[in-house]
Amino acid sequence: MIAPRAAPSRDQAEAVRAFLGAGNTVVVADDFNRGSDYLAAIGATIRFGAGNLSSLDRAYETPTAPFGFPAPGAPVVANLTQVIFDRPVAVLGGDPVLETSRLSWIDADGSGRIEPGEPLGRFTLAAGEPVGGGRVVALGDASLFINAMDRVRGGDNRAFLDHLLGERSVLVVEQGLSRTVDADGMINTILWVQGKTILILAIAALALIGVVLLFRRNFSGERDTWTR
Repeated sequence: MIAPRAAPSRDQAEAVRAFLGAGNTVVVADDFNRGSDYLAAIGATIRFGAGNLSSLDRAYETPTAPFGFPAPGAPVVANLTQVIFDRPVAVLGGDPVLETSRLSWIDADGSGRIEPGEPLGRFTLAAGEPVGGGRVVALGDASLFINAMDRVRGGDNRAFLDHLLGERSVLVVEQGLSRTVDADGMINTILWVQGKTILILAIAALALIGVVLLFRRNFSGERDTWTR
């Protein structure tokens, strides 16, 4: 689930809980504001924080690109060095998987500097917890799955996603509540076509009939010319 737009309905939440009950893993990535509602509905206790999570240990000039370092005892990231995040939020609760350094803070006023009253310390960027026989993993950055972040230099982003998802025999990307449904470009076109199969077939059939009629008309005209 990438950046849920809304909390799931009762039926949707029950379906996810049944999925977890079969021993599966649900990954929820969000840095907007509805991820916590989704987590609560599926029975998880992890929540997403708010505010600009910033760090002096960062990948670029901007403090909102913090490094996520493997948390002690987290097996999924045992062989990784660091993962680069882009404007993440803190993840609250659960068992930490990736954390910032202690030189990190919630930049409440967006100044890019540590101001009096802004909490300073180590924050969780990814966490997991067992839920209903399965496992829920929460990532405080929905952009980890875009190509630019997947291939970013200086971070083990691709290896992290491979460790997290690659061992699964089947990977299902939710396309009902996910914000990817609203994405511009090719993905939006593909999703629209998937949802309009009957309409597309009808349009194709009408177009084919039109081509056949046009061909017969042209062929008949040519035959009359030959006759004359």
